[in-house]
Amino acid sequence: MNYDRLVGSGVRPYRILGWFLFWFALIVAVSTFAGMHGWPWRITQLQEYLLRHPRDNWLFNAFSIYSLRDGGSQNTTSIVYVGGSVCLEGIPSDDWMSNTLTGRLNRQVRFVSVCSPYQNFADEARIAHALGAFGGILILGTEPVFFSKVPERQFQARPGNGEQGGNGYFYLPIPAQLRRIARDEGLDINVLSDVRHFWQIAPRALRQATVRALQGGRTSLHRHRIREYRDLDYENVANNFISKYWNSAKVNEAFRRETIRAATRSGNRVALVEIPNDEALLGLFDPIRTDYQQRVERIVEDFSVDYLVPQSKRAWTNIDFFDTHHLSPTGRVKFGSILSDLLVPLVQRETAANNT
Repeated sequence: MNYDRLVGSGVRPYRILGWFLFWFALIVAVSTFAGMHGWPWRITQLQEYLLRHPRDNWLFNAFSIYSLRDGGSQNTTSIVYVGGSVCLEGIPSDDWMSNTLTGRLNRQVRFVSVCSPYQNFADEARIAHALGAFGGILILGTEPVFFSKVPERQFQARPGNGEQGGNGYFYLPIPAQLRRIARDEGLDINVLSDVRHFWQIAPRALRQATVRALQGGRTSLHRHRIREYRDLDYENVANNFISKYWNSAKVNEAFRRETIRAATRSGNRVALVEIPNDEALLGLFDPIRTDYQQRVERIVEDFSVDYLVPQSKRAWTNIDFFDTHHLSPTGRVKFGSILSDLLVPLVQRETAANNT
């Protein structure tokens, strides 16, 4: 067949270019949709290969989030514990919590921590949206420091800071509700932000994971990061948090409210747990503590969520902390035990309500 006679000698190059652009655009669109809607992260066998390093909490959380979305047995209670580094360092392990609660309740409990350093309120809202109706209890860690997260960092991953900064939750879309809150606070977030963020971060993260997998094979996660006491100037640290708090508390409260709305709309139960911190022992957070407690109390009242407080500050000593607000190994066990005490009646009430 004489192609030039059919379409003209000048058309063929443009037709080839058109097909190339079409297939390129299709591949990019399918890859974006698949990556941001959890398809790769549902294949749990890939986790040991896709983690970039033994402390890659972000990709570990991807597999955790999407495995929870797949649902579980009706005879299993799912508890999802969400928070930043203080929550990450606050429990001995997911298995420790699962086994403790299972033994005390005579019922299978699956405790999953979706925690990572530098996690903020926009992150937890994206997590709540992505989890959907997992049919369990969402536990949100809270403390004054949380509300010091500055607005400009709410949607930023920090790959330039290595494992300390992390690639963030690039695999989670930014829901329209969060974009509206961000725009109200003057942040430049639009409908293409989540797609742009995905392509800024995902290729680097997956390339790093691929290179490591080819060189070193499988890897397992080392959940805890802090290994030794950090001798910091507590007063300067507290003053830095306090100065940021007054500029950030309003937007952080708005994001937290959206987190709770997303979870309750999906039929999940929500509870806040107060994370103990060494600043409470020293009294350095007193200038913001009243305002912070009022915000938490309004949230608890407005949404009728449970508020779990692990005893008074008299229960904690300096040896329970690595620094101003991260728990040490002894603190983890103490907090894990106290948290279990608080969760047992919560799970019992949830189970009774589901059986009626």
